[in-house]
Amino acid sequence: ASISGLGKAQGGKLLPGIFLWSGIAWGMSILINWLVSASLDFQYNSQTNHWAAQILVLLALQIGILIPSLPARIGIFEYICIITLGAFGIQASDAFSYGLLLHLVVMSPTLLAGWASLLILGYNHKQVMNELSTSEIR
Repeated sequence: ASISGLGKAQGGKLLPGIFLWSGIAWGMSILINWLVSASLDFQYNSQTNHWAAQILVLLALQIGILIPSLPARIGIFEYICIITLGAFGIQASDAFSYGLLLHLVVMSPTLLAGWASLLILGYNHKQVMNELSTSEIR
């Protein structure tokens, strides 16, 4: 269904842009993973292994976060990092630190944007909590 939908995107004229922006998004994600790893001074056998580890972490996270878990995927995210980086010889405690830092780096912009949006819309913490407690789960 998604492939046929892509073909209908203005007669296929949008496809190059879609693939370009998708590639940029994936590339930025890999770069963020690499920067977090570099900030923790992880030692890999080679630069190729460093990049391979970051790509594998990204792919594993994309698959692994599909598993239902706690809000913000706390726990699953870090465990996936431990398992994936363990395959590259990174100790579990170091991989856990990586997972926490990466999770913070990835989630912070979304959380800050949401918080700023609520302030712009005139909501405060008490109003939000009241709304959440009185709303029905659909």
